[in-house]
Amino acid sequence: MAEKVKKTALELKTEISKSVEVNEERRIRFVASSVNEDRHYEKVDVASLRLPLKQGGEIRAGAIPTEGVNDLVDIPLILNHSGDVRDTIGSVRSAFYENGELIFEAGISKREIAQEMLLLLEEGHLSNAFSITMSDFDYNFESETISNAEIIEVSLVFRGANREARLLAVKSLKGDEMSQEKETPEVLKKEATTTVYPEIVADDEPEVEQAENSTENNNSNEEKEEEMNKEIAKDAISAMPSQVSKATTDYLNTKGAVVDFANALQDNAGASAEDFKKAWAAKVASKGITNVEQLLPGALVSAISDGIEKAGTIWNVVNKTGLTVRRIDAETAGARAQGHKRGTTKKEMSLTFTDRVIRAGFIYDYITLNKEDIRENQDTGALVKFVLETLPKRIITEIERAIVLGDGRTASGDDVIESFVSILKDAQTGTFATEYTPAKDEPLYKSIIKAAAQIEAEGPIYAVLSKSAKADLKLSETKNGALVLPLGRDLAGTFELKEIFTPSWFNKTNAADYQAVLFVGDAYETVGDNSIEAFTNFSLSQNKQEYLQEIYAGGALTKVKAGVAIKNPAAA
Repeated sequence: MAEKVKKTALELKTEISKSVEVNEERRIRFVASSVNEDRHYEKVDVASLRLPLKQGGEIRAGAIPTEGVNDLVDIPLILNHSGDVRDTIGSVRSAFYENGELIFEAGISKREIAQEMLLLLEEGHLSNAFSITMSDFDYNFESETISNAEIIEVSLVFRGANREARLLAVKSLKGDEMSQEKETPEVLKKEATTTVYPEIVADDEPEVEQAENSTENNNSNEEKEEEMNKEIAKDAISAMPSQVSKATTDYLNTKGAVVDFANALQDNAGASAEDFKKAWAAKVASKGITNVEQLLPGALVSAISDGIEKAGTIWNVVNKTGLTVRRIDAETAGARAQGHKRGTTKKEMSLTFTDRVIRAGFIYDYITLNKEDIRENQDTGALVKFVLETLPKRIITEIERAIVLGDGRTASGDDVIESFVSILKDAQTGTFATEYTPAKDEPLYKSIIKAAAQIEAEGPIYAVLSKSAKADLKLSETKNGALVLPLGRDLAGTFELKEIFTPSWFNKTNAADYQAVLFVGDAYETVGDNSIEAFTNFSLSQNKQEYLQEIYAGGALTKVKAGVAIKNPAAA
């Protein structure tokens, strides 16, 4: 799985120092993380956070000494989580851990872009503007708490999420104000709730003496400004683009998501598919994930896709057209161009076409599970995952069997798969495939070579045979008892085959008269869907969960002599 990364935006309140000294590094001091719940309803175990060090290794926030760590931490300050070194505007110079809060002191570069960002802070245009990126973390879905995360960068952004994070000071290297803040945190924390703008006087305007406000007016203004800031924050958060963290997105890849999905099915017993979709959408949205209508738990998605990929060996090599219906007019007479003798009448070419129309049909698998069984396995979600992985495997297995041998059911039965025309059936009619009958005692390796020569369609050739037949092929001997093929040699390549398939259904019971089937993969075309649809429902009357997966598909060979079925050797 790709490395997990979470971006947590952190609120800051701007208390700006107006004294700046030339040629000295400007620094900002702010709370990077706190234990309180953020706007995404998540918490961070601050003490467990890991800070990388310049000399290698790391230090946990909870292990930082009282005096902090200075010039050791290796965390860059960049813009907007861009990941581009050209967007670096500074770096963390010192780190402190106080009262459950992680405090950073970052130095600002003298680069023009960095100084522009600092000016925006000084002018009060940015608030709630820091965000940290955490990597390789643990996430407890019950308590919604992040722990053991490595902080890999801090960014200046337009909006944060942690209500407790705040800017404590901005000043030069001399450090007087920063020391004062550390000694009297309560005073400065109170000051940090307002924004102080730098005094700017235009050259062509007279100075205006400002009246001194009373303590009562100051308190009133602060309360109004704090209330206004809250309203602005609400509006900004509702209007801002989604900053969904990958931590919440990774929710879909956890066992907890599978459990929640199973519980959602049970809690919405008897509901329509649309109502269930809305209920699941609400659950996923509560984890901070948008576009919920298209999202399933990753374990279930992977279970379905794994079922297709692991079972779909032959299915993966056929030509999926995506068409609803496919019509082929195959010329089978082998008409040739002709030469002309002076004075004679040219003869019209006679063409013979075999018309083939391929239509799709539904192939499905259906299973029910007792609610009690699902409950007993809800801690891991293993049962639900097993079902959703098994159903597509069964469907693809049946399709592959129908492609090669036919599904083996009675033609008049309700369950027969009619939309796939088998290569074996085509071989028996002799147009799109042919049969090859080996001579008495002819070894299989000779039969494969001779049969492959009967295929006229262009493209890689695949072979389907039993596991025992493949073993016999490997151990083929000459009259003197020597192995025809050295052990370990590429068996398929030796016979100029692309691949050899040995499905369990190709055996003496299902293919009693045949040793192997060869075909050109690209010549077998399918119509209809290329993927499987999944449906679920809860039956109140039986207290069972129903699972249905199906695909609307069909297929057949579309090129003349694109396959051959090798029969058992002649009796005499």
